Amino acid sequence: MSDADPGQQSSGDQSPNIRTDSGDVNITYNAVSTSWLRAIPDYVDQLLHLLPAPRRFFTTLDFTQRTPLVQGLTFLALSAVIAWLMRAPLAADSVGYWSTAVINLVSVIITSLLFGVIAFGCCRSMGGAASLRTHIAAFAFMGGMTAILFLLVNLLAQGIVLVAMKEHIALYREYMTLFFAGDDAINQTRFAVLEQGWALKLSMATLLLGTIAILIWLAAAWRGLGDLNKLGGRRVALSLVLFLIIGAGANAVLSEWQAALVQVTRGDVTAVGTR
Repeated sequence: MSDADPGQQSSGDQSPNIRTDSGDVNITYNAVSTSWLRAIPDYVDQLLHLLPAPRRFFTTLDFTQRTPLVQGLTFLALSAVIAWLMRAPLAADSVGYWSTAVINLVSVIITSLLFGVIAFGCCRSMGGAASLRTHIAAFAFMGGMTAILFLLVNLLAQGIVLVAMKEHIALYREYMTLFFAGDDAINQTRFAVLEQGWALKLSMATLLLGTIAILIWLAAAWRGLGDLNKLGGRRVALSLVLFLIIGAGANAVLSEWQAALVQVTRGDVTAVGTR
């Protein structure tokens, strides 16, 4: 009996450990599930406060803590996914759209984070006091909001064509793809039916006005970033001009990188070599 006791004791020691490990996994899974479920209403609340008053929104966050960075990155990721999913039905090439989804989603996130780093350098050069983490967190919110705003503008522009000339919506999507790519194929005669109608003109005007509105919103958000850096109006303006210059170059490089990856993903290696 005494020889069996150690074995029984050993078995008894191991069993609770197994149950405890399983319990830890369940607790971790439940915690992650709860956190993502809680992220949705938090996201909506942040969206409703950030959209009308970005400058005031930034003042409500304690950027000395890590929480705003986590919230900003979560907001950016959710916005990128939502925008990408809702734009899928609008794509002229649905197969190509989904085949490059990961590349485009990652590029949106990388672009926003890189812009945060560039903004940090621009504001610091003007005497800004905010940390790198603060700029990355702020631009994560700004990038996520911009993705949603461009989504709404695109939906409205396409909605105009869908109502006015539903039978030509596929042609319109192809036309807009060529337009933004700067492709000469846009001059083909088959697009004449679009160019002669009022729907295309109104759609293009909507895109233009929507883009201007988004730029105004971004300027207001940048003013909030200036407050975080304790910069006056003149230095805020100079830092914005510097950011636009550097950011335009960085965006051009990222666009080329993204386009090359998309071509490789679709198997068009020849196109990459000729870029």
